Amino acid sequence: MKRVVTMVMPEAKLTVRELEVVALIVKGMRYKEIAVSLGLSYETVKTYVGRIRKKLGVSSKTEVAMWAIRNGIE
Repeated sequence: MKRVVTMVMPEAKLTVRELEVVALIVKGMRYKEIAVSLGLSYETVKTYVGRIRKKLGVSSKTEVAMWAIRNGIE
């Protein structure tokens, strides 16, 4: 069963794993670094980031980081 965390934006329901990816994006990690850190493939990280961007309605990894910081995810 997937756990879902609701953030400040009600439509932005990110899973625990997505929040882990977001936290590493905020730290300035690249996709390959995130993949190694979480034990995932590069392609899986790209998929997660794409889903996160879609849920947040943003168009870049930088915007994901800005959203996270505004919402207290660091």
